[in-house]
Amino acid sequence: MEQTSPEPTTAVLPPADVVRAAFAAYNRGALDEGFAYLAPDVEWMIPEQSLEAGVHRGHDEMRILLESEFEAFSSIQREPIDLQTWGNRVVGTISARMRGRLSGIELEMKARWMFTVDEGRIVRAETVPAC
Repeated sequence: MEQTSPEPTTAVLPPADVVRAAFAAYNRGALDEGFAYLAPDVEWMIPEQSLEAGVHRGHDEMRILLESEFEAFSSIQREPIDLQTWGNRVVGTISARMRGRLSGIELEMKARWMFTVDEGRIVRAETVPAC
């Protein structure tokens, strides 16, 4: 995948649209485009029960994380659904469907996430407990 510095978005989108745009770029495999919606110092919190658990900071760590997902899965799609906005925070469910590259096993899961958006870019993403 091409590695270039992402250009900032030209217009500041509403927070929920920023989240949707970032995931749409990811689903197309357009990482550089997606990085335009992530702050350079983004903090992406992966829950402890996940293989890539921990805090991933900045574009470089996010690139490593996302490229490893594209290597492990022959198909992967994440869709934000039921997004609700409170100021600069967006809470919603992320539905994920993927197929293991070697095993062919299909997985499907959903998780609640909260995104903090500032000036048209995601600055923090973390899972939240289901209500």
